[in-house]
Amino acid sequence: MAKLREVNVLFPILGENRRGVYAQETAPFTSPYSENIRSFDSIERRGRGGSRLPLKKWISTDMGASITAMERLSYQDGSGDHQEDLVVIVDGNLKIIQGSSVTTSVSNLEAEDGTLITDEAGVQITFESTVAAINTVTGTGGYNMVQYGGKMFIAGDYCYRYDPNAGTIEIVANAPVGQPLVEVYRHCLALAGEDHIFYISEQGNFSKWSFFDLSRGAKRAIVGTPTDDGKLGGDCTCIKSWGNDALIVATKDSIWAIVGNPNTSGRLESVSREIGIIAQGAISITADGFVLFVARSGVYSWQIGSNAAPKKFSEKIVPEELKDIDTDANVVKMQYDEKANGIRLFVTPTAATVGTHWFFDLETKAFWRTKYQQTHQPLALAVMPIAGDSNVIMGCKDGYLRRHDSTSTTDDDGSDLNSHLLIGPFKLGGGGGHDGMIQKIFAALADGSEDVTWAIVTADSGEEAVDNAVTDIQAGTTVNVVATGTWEENFNSYRHPRSRGAYAVLWLSCTSNWGYETLGFIKKSLGKMRVV
Repeated sequence: MAKLREVNVLFPILGENRRGVYAQETAPFTSPYSENIRSFDSIERRGRGGSRLPLKKWISTDMGASITAMERLSYQDGSGDHQEDLVVIVDGNLKIIQGSSVTTSVSNLEAEDGTLITDEAGVQITFESTVAAINTVTGTGGYNMVQYGGKMFIAGDYCYRYDPNAGTIEIVANAPVGQPLVEVYRHCLALAGEDHIFYISEQGNFSKWSFFDLSRGAKRAIVGTPTDDGKLGGDCTCIKSWGNDALIVATKDSIWAIVGNPNTSGRLESVSREIGIIAQGAISITADGFVLFVARSGVYSWQIGSNAAPKKFSEKIVPEELKDIDTDANVVKMQYDEKANGIRLFVTPTAATVGTHWFFDLETKAFWRTKYQQTHQPLALAVMPIAGDSNVIMGCKDGYLRRHDSTSTTDDDGSDLNSHLLIGPFKLGGGGGHDGMIQKIFAALADGSEDVTWAIVTADSGEEAVDNAVTDIQAGTTVNVVATGTWEENFNSYRHPRSRGAYAVLWLSCTSNWGYETLGFIKKSLGKMRVV
């Protein structure tokens, strides 16, 4: 009589791994493929696994057709009250969100002395009529903004300064033009991105850019290139500060850090001469200086302040899709989400297609694939000090602002939260060249979980079983499924699929919130594999 064996199936807590071994033997496990799954379920945020948090509109206002930037602005208003606004550039307009109120700025452009700027006909020029809906100096059209001293600085054809109290937009006097990247470091304004040169203003005075005026002393402005060996450096793709500790200046093939006061005693240090950062948005820094960024060859990590070079995050885990990203065809954004204890990485196609996004769980070190509806694809990100499950706001392709929120059961607009998880493959036969059979399967889902569809895909090899299951997920079919059924919340009694094959993959899917508790099956070894 064939021997029966019960298999206790543990949740693949380490996330998706498309390059792991087939038929893993020891825990903790990974999944060969997933969509919209997390190590912590969305029902009770417990470490048992389940679907991601649904998307929900942050405010009900349709912001417009094309959101090209978002940034938080903290300032003191005319009454002395502290304000936390969200500044959004959409369709060339500057929109301000304060609480649930949305206003559109019609600020006049001013010269440095306060004189209104007019055109040849004497008509006052406003921000909307001079800043294009799409930033003409960047490949993917997005603007970059940074706040400082209660004002917002916007990089584009010119560098602009928005004053929320005066309601004015000024062109920053004397600042280098056509620089798409902007940052503030040690009370200096830094601009870059048009070519291989970066510019840093005089300390404390963003209108002073006299790079060779030695009379300005220790505060004088400087100009530099991301190289120290006399060679021509590559075009600057990223400038990012971390407090007063470092200003990162990167090309696609190198990373440098300005440490200390950039105007006097600061020094330009080489972080890597081979690895770079592909775009301004392709970097995220946690509160303790842990850096995760996207390079040409994948995802890397680096600790600010360490002497260690950046290292590939994990050759075995980092998805192949994150290599050689075309930054002209995709908007790449990363953001640390403190409440979710993870880093969100979005790769949104500029075309009307669905992108593949990722969540990196800092606790479990797991990568999870994320999919959204085409209209929900994020173009811009901002962090706001708000209550709830996530403080990361996403500016989406349909003009709405969204965030992940556990108060919903599906993505907003009635969109299904389609999640898929492959577990396995499992070797069913007793040895090489032998078949086996899943006789019984059982599971328990979280209390409050929505129904989950289970399916079994078998094949002569683990690789074939995985590939067949992935094909069905991506095509929306079940042609490779040999048995299927539905589980409800809490304990589900035995099902009897009697699925035969050398290897099997378990496929779990759901259109709403669900959480994992336990899963197991009883298998039986059979004879040699059937040869057709």
